[in-house]
Amino acid sequence: MPYCYSMGVASRALIGVLAVAVFAAACASHPTASSTQGDGNIPSGAPVPTSGEYPAGPFGYKVGDVFPRVQILGYHGGTGAWTTIDSKDYFDPSGTRGVNGVYITVSAPWCAGCKVEGQELPVLWNARYKARGARILTVLLQNAAYEPASQGTVDAWVTTYATPYDIAVGDPPTVLPPRPATGGIPLPYNYAIDPRTMKISAIDAGDYFHGDALPGLDVVLANNKK
Repeated sequence: MPYCYSMGVASRALIGVLAVAVFAAACASHPTASSTQGDGNIPSGAPVPTSGEYPAGPFGYKVGDVFPRVQILGYHGGTGAWTTIDSKDYFDPSGTRGVNGVYITVSAPWCAGCKVEGQELPVLWNARYKARGARILTVLLQNAAYEPASQGTVDAWVTTYATPYDIAVGDPPTVLPPRPATGGIPLPYNYAIDPRTMKISAIDAGDYFHGDALPGLDVVLANNKK
């Protein structure tokens, strides 16, 4: 069954304030990736994350929900070994690990807004967010031909945009809310998450990227005094 990102109405939720906009995207096949979601469990034999217990939920993809614990394959810091990236590693309930804000952006190289983000986010991260303890994770769903994303998709993205933060492959059910009966889910689909609770603080969706800041992430960092 195709998983479509079509012309539709997307809601922007910034700390519970909803703004509605119309975004254009495309329709593509449902990719697959090695991951877990929803119940907060990791398969037996998975690497043991470095942080404490993951929040109990309720899990979901709306503002106020705990972002589901997932494992996906990618690069830490955009380089090094192809390995497991676990959302649990961003959980920092006491702030002792220095994680003060999390920004997850769900993207694909066929998406015009995603490509703008791919170019601009590394600049923002280096200039504004890295020193404040922000963590960014880009999740690529598909390649430019609308096929499931692979390590090669990530390699091409990193080569094009010099991605300096975590980047991985994923599939829609792992990182996106269920597709609505009508309309679609626009990309890029971005979450600002509080690492103290792993609750979603803000969502921005569609070809919205502009300016020299990420308002939702800035709010999380301010709440954590960074």
